[in-house]
Amino acid sequence: MTKTIGTIGSLLLLPLLAGAQPARLLPNEISDRIRLQLEMRGVNITELTRAAAERHSAAHDSVQGAVKADAATAGNTPDPALLKLLGDTFNRLFGVYKQLGVLDSPPDLYLNMEPVINAYATKGQEIHIFAALTELINDSQSELAFAIAHEMGHIVQQRTGALLFVSDNPEFDADVWGVLVVLLAGYDPYSGAGTLAKLSMVTGDVGLQQQFEDQSSQDAHKSFVTRIEIMYELLTGVCGINADFQNLCNQYRSKFHPHFPSNAVL
Repeated sequence: MTKTIGTIGSLLLLPLLAGAQPARLLPNEISDRIRLQLEMRGVNITELTRAAAERHSAAHDSVQGAVKADAATAGNTPDPALLKLLGDTFNRLFGVYKQLGVLDSPPDLYLNMEPVINAYATKGQEIHIFAALTELINDSQSELAFAIAHEMGHIVQQRTGALLFVSDNPEFDADVWGVLVVLLAGYDPYSGAGTLAKLSMVTGDVGLQQQFEDQSSQDAHKSFVTRIEIMYELLTGVCGINADFQNLCNQYRSKFHPHFPSNAVL
């Protein structure tokens, strides 16, 4: 049973090829590639980071997402609070993607009630989030936001026909989008590591999931472990885009992580 949440645009999740080992980008390479894309799109980086700082400093005004039942069945109706959380989070993230100039219309968001821990995107217009996945990560709204932002990164891949940051790996490329957009949307930028760690666990020896996205459980587990290893490099790369991003990261660390070591990126 699937629920449609809002009218929120398109994205295709591209599977990580089994055994693929892309070259790891250095943080400065990540910074350069993001900066190039922002400059090509005429994004005002100063305004972009100013708005992000405001989102981190103030409670976000919730945006009511439209909710439409697709195939509701008695006894299997999702929690209205979950529908609202997903709709609000999705709208907030899409607003950043639109501000970045890479998505001009939103994909459709579906909530799947089958007992499967998964998320995927298809047809260039649909993101499917399984309720079981939200139960795994929705204790942290930021982790849920990263999962959705990652999926939206696949939308960019399909609509542009290109991997703009990591040319040989769609999952790493979508992770860059996820880290960048989560930070700009006002969520915890460390959330990506938490999301990936939980997914690594359920696709690993605990055996809760036999497949994730279009990958076997074994391939997905390897992918998650590798992506966790480079998450800090992605954070460093995003914070190093320019002085405005560095200031944003410094403000975030000062406000939310005042006792972190001085060499922490944020």
